[in-house]
Amino acid sequence: MNPNQPTPAEFLPWDSDFFGFRIGRVLPGPFDAAAIENWRRGQHILCLYYLAELGDIQSIHAAENMGFRLMDIRTTFFLPLPHPAKINQGILVRQAKPDDLPDLLSISNGVFCNARFYQDPNFPTRLVDQMYNRWLENHFFQSNTCVWVAENEDGIHGFTSVETTPEKIARLSLTGVHPSARQRGTAKAIKNFIIDYYSQAGFSGLESITQGRNRSLININFSFGFKLVNQQLWYHGWFTDD
Repeated sequence: MNPNQPTPAEFLPWDSDFFGFRIGRVLPGPFDAAAIENWRRGQHILCLYYLAELGDIQSIHAAENMGFRLMDIRTTFFLPLPHPAKINQGILVRQAKPDDLPDLLSISNGVFCNARFYQDPNFPTRLVDQMYNRWLENHFFQSNTCVWVAENEDGIHGFTSVETTPEKIARLSLTGVHPSARQRGTAKAIKNFIIDYYSQAGFSGLESITQGRNRSLININFSFGFKLVNQQLWYHGWFTDD
């Protein structure tokens, strides 16, 4: 590869260390299969993530011809703030405390089954569970992230983590509801609270990113007035150097 040309992908040290093999990500732009394969071999990458733009059919076909397989539809919603919220009935939403973490990790196990890592049989489910637990745990110690929990007299049965940006955008990151509490208004109660809280805090918008197969969350977003602003395709490519 010409050293003066930009690299078509990047090495992901955290993912590689966690899963135990070298992982990379294709960078945005037209999909150049020859350049990507040359870079991959030089970096000894076994797995590549590729986030394709839905309208870039040429790049999508090039990736599929190289062996990439579709794992998820990344669906982005946006709600301008301030926005009116309803009063929650019977469900308290509050900021999580460190003592809540064991309960939240128990809810987290397997709750993100729609995510792309669970759809890829090359990633062991046990490790994917651990990855999401680690992600949730890290949110307790990041200055720009807050974890909110929903509870009633029976205890905690749902959570959402929210990341904030200097541009005053609040991004819903991880949302989990215990299976026994689904269809009981938990996710809606958390979203109501978050809309009201970040509206009053002076934020200009709320962003929600979810999987295309997560119909329940997509329908909730629409019911609250979120607009669908983007859809992208997550691909995974697996390779050997043989």
